[in-house]
Amino acid sequence: NLINGGMQVGQRGSVNFATTNNLYGWVDHWLISISGTTVSALGRQASGIAETTTGYALQVGNVTTTGSTLIAVSQRIEAINTFDLNSKTITVSGKVKQVTGAAQTLTIGINKPTASDNYATVVAVGSTTMSIPDSVWTPFTYTLTLGAADATNGLSVNLTYASLAAQTNTQFYFADIQLEKGTVATPFEVRSYGAELVLCQRYYEVSGATVTSAYPPFFHRVLKVTKRAVPSVAIITGSSAGADFDVAAGDFNSFRWPAGIVATTTSYTVFAVDAEL
Repeated sequence: NLINGGMQVGQRGSVNFATTNNLYGWVDHWLISISGTTVSALGRQASGIAETTTGYALQVGNVTTTGSTLIAVSQRIEAINTFDLNSKTITVSGKVKQVTGAAQTLTIGINKPTASDNYATVVAVGSTTMSIPDSVWTPFTYTLTLGAADATNGLSVNLTYASLAAQTNTQFYFADIQLEKGTVATPFEVRSYGAELVLCQRYYEVSGATVTSAYPPFFHRVLKVTKRAVPSVAIITGSSAGADFDVAAGDFNSFRWPAGIVATTTSYTVFAVDAEL
């Protein structure tokens, strides 16, 4: 399965939406989009849910907005993993729940980028809609046959509630999502947490090290998993010095402090290493 939405891995922690944003949230590799005139919401990992196969879900919670509102989650798939899907039939399946006080329309869509692994511009491949009742976990499936070049540059799966009324502390959940070849949605494939973590770290990794004022220039950090592309590196917590990192061209599995940059204090510094699509 090219998408495994077991939602077990959450390296980032909860993500607050104070304005309209398009961000990767707590659950790894899942992009959250929210729009409205004003927005307040929280992206997080929900656990202990008996209705899902793994017990986990991606929650877009405490949504409070004004004006017409959109709530969406999506996952982007690398071209190297989709090329063999050209001209094939695929099926997307999963479970969703929304707590808004009324039934809402969910759109299940497949998009393709216009350039390989570059989702700045996308084209719709196909979509379907279904009504999701209030406060009930609801399964969905969508099957379509791709064109001869539809999967050449990658694919994304998008689950969207569009044109909602203004929201007040409402909740949206997404779980057990998978994309597979064929016309039948098979039972959700559960991977071990360790296997899922390694696959997620190809795109994003939290890496820590103790950095001191005596640390030599060119401190070198080898990553746990080789990234899909040259990553960006940023400090999450710890020493604020040395925020300008040196990632060599073509280096997918390490980074270093630049020459002449040393930490001003001793601290355990946590780095976010990002190679998301």
